[in-house]
Amino acid sequence: MQTFIHYFSHFGVPLLIAFVFFRKEWVKVYLILIATMLVDLDHLLADPIFQANRCSIGFHPLHTYPAMAVYFVMLFLRRPFVIIGMGLLLHMFTDLIDCLMMFNNCISCFADSPAIGFWDFGSLGLREFGISGVWDFGSLGVWDIVLGQKTNPEPPTLNR
Repeated sequence: MQTFIHYFSHFGVPLLIAFVFFRKEWVKVYLILIATMLVDLDHLLADPIFQANRCSIGFHPLHTYPAMAVYFVMLFLRRPFVIIGMGLLLHMFTDLIDCLMMFNNCISCFADSPAIGFWDFGSLGLREFGISGVWDFGSLGVWDIVLGQKTNPEPPTLNR
């Protein structure tokens, strides 16, 4: 199921976006969205190139948080950059979902992943507002929320 979701998100969702939101030129937009998968060429820079249970978010150069910030800024530029930015962010979201599904099956993989920073609310400064523990391994994890699994029915803790 993970493989189906991953590839549908890479090929099917861009088709739906292109057809629904850019009906007059959906083929051109779809091809641009598909071309953004070239972002995965940065996987060739990894050593080893393929590693089972490796999350690409935060690991590969074009899958880092600064790169994602650039992709977000592209949403505010003119065409075709807005479409390229959409495609790149959709790609990152697809890889994120893939990571969540992988981490659900291999929690120890999550502990060693650069993507762990993405889940750390402390890195967003929310601990200063009394919110913490949301993504701790001892409480309800992000993979539980996304996949609808409630392994721990306790609500996240709030520091006061």
